Amino acid sequence: MILYLYVLLFSWFWGSLKLPIDGGWKGTVLAVGKGAAAIFAARLVNDTGLTMTIALVGVMAGQAWSPLLRFAERPAHWVAWGGLLVFSPPAGLLAAFAAFVIYYLAGSAAVARLGAGLFLPFLLWQIKELDIYVIFGLVCTVFLAYQAIPLLNPDRSALRKRQRLRQLLAVILIVFIAVTVFFNRYVYQGFGKQIDIIRRGTGEFKVAALTFDDGPDPLYTPAILDILKYYGVSATFFMVGRHVEQYPELARRIAREGHSLGNHTWSHRSLVPLSTDYTRLEIMRTHEMIEKVTGRPPRFFRPPRGIYSTFARDFLQEQGYTVVLWNVTSQDWLELPAGRIAARVLNRAGPGSILLFHDSGNLVSTEGGNRINTVKALPLVIEGLQEQGYFFLTIEELIILTGLTGEEKPDHGGS
Repeated sequence: MILYLYVLLFSWFWGSLKLPIDGGWKGTVLAVGKGAAAIFAARLVNDTGLTMTIALVGVMAGQAWSPLLRFAERPAHWVAWGGLLVFSPPAGLLAAFAAFVIYYLAGSAAVARLGAGLFLPFLLWQIKELDIYVIFGLVCTVFLAYQAIPLLNPDRSALRKRQRLRQLLAVILIVFIAVTVFFNRYVYQGFGKQIDIIRRGTGEFKVAALTFDDGPDPLYTPAILDILKYYGVSATFFMVGRHVEQYPELARRIAREGHSLGNHTWSHRSLVPLSTDYTRLEIMRTHEMIEKVTGRPPRFFRPPRGIYSTFARDFLQEQGYTVVLWNVTSQDWLELPAGRIAARVLNRAGPGSILLFHDSGNLVSTEGGNRINTVKALPLVIEGLQEQGYFFLTIEELIILTGLTGEEKPDHGGS
């Protein structure tokens, strides 16, 4: 998280700088170059979509409201386009073409800017089909729409609309932070007694359990399995049912090489808003698919994002499942550098820790994320914990060792 804070602050400061030429074609070129340089620098620091998206937020915010200019508002559309050209050159060129067409048809630069901005998330989705690209596009859209309002309607009603938009964004941000804090507390520590949920094993032995969510994945799961085989380490894979259906040989390899199998729902949908019928379907369809493909029925369940409903818990108990969460997360879904992923886990792991990694998944969808840093970090984690005297167990072995069939021990470990 510190890395992303640095990226945000640097890009914000860079965006805040006053250009030597603001107007004309030279000013346009410089603004495009400013946005491109910010994203390029972020790519050099950590070549992931999330890093570049954070840099985009910073440079656009700095350009739009520079503290060096007493927060006088400046247009940020050329800066956004420069960043887009580095982030996804095909999308940048197509967005420029779309803006030109809209301008030709409507005769308004503001309409062209807004139209291209609204088109951008869909365009990025079609080109890359990755969540982070859509988020990048949405960030651009919000900025462009905000700045286009007074140009479309330069009267007091436009000012009121901008004020309402600012208020809406502030409410969304506050709600997001509150929900994040609540679910972080809920997932990692829970409320009240939860004897049917395991978050860690015994603290009496130097043992830890590696767990991987969202797979199997044709690119990253084989690499992870190769590493585990090299070190002679067993892990637990919480698999998404439709991925098992897509890649049955990978699921069979996981089972064949002695790893524990876990159920992670059919489509990785959050359980809280689902009806009881859909909850049953998500769980049992995956159960049947894993058993059909591997010949082994899963007995461990991990809810997507660690969020579960009361009905899901009751139903899982009826089906003989044990719900397994974690007490140490690698946060590899943030696409952190491998060294930071490893350091985070090594600094927080303790006796009985259940370590969370991902061999697939994206910020929102179940596929498309970049897990190469997870692959690179895994040997560092294994070797680092082994040097400290740790042994790795599957979740099944951890439960047998600790006898966690009753109330789990209180956990205040790092998350």
